[in-house]
Amino acid sequence: MIEISVARHPIFARDGKNLCVDLPISITEAVLGATVKVPTASGRVNLRIPPGSSSGTVMRLKGKGVGAQTGADGDLLVTLSIVLPDEIDEDLKTVMKTWSDAHTYNARKNWKGDAS
Repeated sequence: MIEISVARHPIFARDGKNLCVDLPISITEAVLGATVKVPTASGRVNLRIPPGSSSGTVMRLKGKGVGAQTGADGDLLVTLSIVLPDEIDEDLKTVMKTWSDAHTYNARKNWKGDAS
């Protein structure tokens, strides 16, 4: 009897023919949008992040997943994850406070839990 196991890849997870990757982005890239390099199984490609992107947004790169012997190749599913700076300086605090004071915003308005 032979048992074969496949080690986890340090970047990619597999879901059938699709590959999945978590992509850290800055708050600036999330708010303003950006074009960033994303690893794929065949090398890096540019991905355009639209302005106003949230953590958890999944973007699909068609055909950048696992190659198929029959049918279409899988896709690369890129999940955005906003990462704040290690240190929040006074400039960022001031910008956020000024914006917050001028705008009503409830991040939990569509959440199924307690939105208060």
